[in-house]
Amino acid sequence: MDLEHRILEKIRYRVYEVLDLQGQQSYDYQHVRSVERLSDEMAKRRGLNSDVAQTIALLHDMGRITENVIGKEHGIVGSRLAYRWLTDYDIEEPIKQTIVDAVAKHNKKKQIDGPYDELIKDCDALAHELEIGEYLPKYEQIRCEQAYKLFFKMVMMDLDEIDRIFQEKWTALFVVLKNMDEKTLDTKQVHTIRTEIRTLRAMIWLLRGYQSKGVKNLDQFLKEVFIDLEQSRKLSVFRKSLKKAESSNKLIEQVTRLIQQENKKMIRKISKRMLKQEKVLNKDNFGLKAIPHQDALAIKYKIQEDIKNDYVSLLKTVSIKNLKSLHKLRIFGKKFLYLAESGIFSFLDEQDGQLYSNIHKTVGGLNDIKENKDLLKQFMKKKSISLKKKEMERLLTYYEMETSRLNQEMKWMLFMMKKRFN
Repeated sequence: MDLEHRILEKIRYRVYEVLDLQGQQSYDYQHVRSVERLSDEMAKRRGLNSDVAQTIALLHDMGRITENVIGKEHGIVGSRLAYRWLTDYDIEEPIKQTIVDAVAKHNKKKQIDGPYDELIKDCDALAHELEIGEYLPKYEQIRCEQAYKLFFKMVMMDLDEIDRIFQEKWTALFVVLKNMDEKTLDTKQVHTIRTEIRTLRAMIWLLRGYQSKGVKNLDQFLKEVFIDLEQSRKLSVFRKSLKKAESSNKLIEQVTRLIQQENKKMIRKISKRMLKQEKVLNKDNFGLKAIPHQDALAIKYKIQEDIKNDYVSLLKTVSIKNLKSLHKLRIFGKKFLYLAESGIFSFLDEQDGQLYSNIHKTVGGLNDIKENKDLLKQFMKKKSISLKKKEMERLLTYYEMETSRLNQEMKWMLFMMKKRFN
């Protein structure tokens, strides 16, 4: 996308004719100059056309400056003015539309748009940071933090190494499952087992279509064991929420007894599965890698690209108002997160890994609150626990406050993740 440099010079002259009337020390003069300089620099960093970027920068606030329009509408008013000015020059229609669209969207800092739209938003935010510092709105703060970062990038381990880690993890988990004891089993061990199952299943998912014989049966077995562990986890999370809501010791003790009862049932279920599956599990080949050596590198890069594209597609559909869409994003993210924690994937920017982790925890927190409420209904219906009215009110108030806090955090994190991938 090219714009003749002489046209940029004419537009610059025209804009500064307006700005000079306000004086070179005025806010508008200094702001436009700052955004123009930043746009030139940022366009070169991002591989965009500098002349187009600077033209957008020069025109982005002209609606506010010439028409005295402030607030949400100044971008739209500015885009109309930009279109009128640009028709005075011989500019190709796609370039003209790119400039006009970017001016129209430049103050919509909460949404992610095209590359030139994002460039002017980021440069406008960076200029605002210089001008008002700590008083910058949250989304502009995030834009400033992300503006100079490289795009999201991950690196995947070689397939031979992934298969080795898989074999080690499965062998270790098999021993743990075989030796589960209700006397020593606690919340931490349940969480560790579930994490290892998730990691193994994520590896199977990662190399779907490239697995050795027996992996499909193993995946089904791991899924069943994971479901067996689910109720114990739910009860433990519920007990944790009771403590945070400062519920009575009597109520917490009741839930602790329910966890102990559930663990006994759970261990019996898993022991039966182990006896039933042990012969099959020891007989089958559970290698992940069934790929000719010469194809391994090409497949590795294809998997990396496919995963990134799949995640970007999910990000486009996710909504903070739709818990199901958030949960779907989390399920995908969980697989990726556990693979990263096992060293199978690494992030070129370690903050990307932290962002994945934070999204995972935040959506998990929202899911836990929903599950806690469902458990409450079950307990009240079956009279499994005795819950006084004051304790119920305290617990529901705690859930409402946590939901509000987590939703706000999720908005910022989703925005940041979309920004990183964009």
